[in-house]
Amino acid sequence: MRAFIFFLILTCIGINQFLTAQILDDSTRNVYGVNTTRFVLEEDIFQNDTLFRSIDTSLVKFHLFSPIRQSGFTYQDLGHNLGTAIQPLFYAPPEQIGVQWGFDAYRPYHLEAEDIKFYDTKSPYTSLYFVQGGRGQQDISLEFSRNITPLWNF
Repeated sequence: MRAFIFFLILTCIGINQFLTAQILDDSTRNVYGVNTTRFVLEEDIFQNDTLFRSIDTSLVKFHLFSPIRQSGFTYQDLGHNLGTAIQPLFYAPPEQIGVQWGFDAYRPYHLEAEDIKFYDTKSPYTSLYFVQGGRGQQDISLEFSRNITPLWNF
């Protein structure tokens, strides 16, 4: 029995020495990170301002998941369902003269052209926004960016 315990201890020590990885210099330095992923907006390009902005990694206001909460409760909708028609509580004159088709009631739910970000990444970048609501309601948004060459981005 003592020989078996001694053999087991020597085996554990040998396996521990065998499984210990050597730390290389490239694994101790963080080459890619928050500072290597930047973006520019369409408005910046039109203004000939190519000053890149850094991505936000803070967890501020992550509980504001619906457009009503994001606006500070200045909108009203048809109930607690995501994606229903939405209106401002305070009157706003129409931006266009003539007949209104009512599609403005869904404007807070879709991405505007001026909000599209053009990324310059040195490493693959993924941003996932997922909200799981009651009664099977879900809101998912995914952004992925990767540079193929310095002048071509996917």
